[in-house]
Amino acid sequence: MSCQSDNLSVFRDGMKRAHDKLFQSMIRCLYNCGILLISYAIERKEWTGFTGNAQTSFTIGIYNNGVLQEYANGEMVAGRKALGKKIRLGKRVYLKRPFEGRPRAVKGKVDATNEYATQTALAFLKSFKAISKGLSMVMTIGVEYYMFLEGGDASVLTNAYNKTPSMLNKIVWKRIRV
Repeated sequence: MSCQSDNLSVFRDGMKRAHDKLFQSMIRCLYNCGILLISYAIERKEWTGFTGNAQTSFTIGIYNNGVLQEYANGEMVAGRKALGKKIRLGKRVYLKRPFEGRPRAVKGKVDATNEYATQTALAFLKSFKAISKGLSMVMTIGVEYYMFLEGGDASVLTNAYNKTPSMLNKIVWKRIRV
């Protein structure tokens, strides 16, 4: 083996390591942005939670070449779990200590799956067909009744989407003082 081929091998190995490190850094930046988006969505919601399913199920997924790499949800960000599964169509539930607000009863208005909304959101992310090349991030919520919560306007998710570029800029582009 010549010195030139040894140098080329070392160079290629170094470039691969640099690429891998940069790639992990990019995923971490997207993940941190996703955490901020989830926090933003929870803070900006306009309803008072009952079981906590909606708040805990704001979820982001990070994909590499179409494969889900990481995810985070409102349960992980806020450190609280939903009090119970989603309320099914026609079922009336009374909670003395709801997730937020005063004691009250709620009746299911839409056909919802019999699971926690975090499970629904994660199942969606696992089945989602992301772009096949490169990195991408998807944000979702795991409740079928989301439009009822927002009064027919999915403004929290839309506003979080619109906020993404500025949040990414704060994470990725840090000012360097000279």
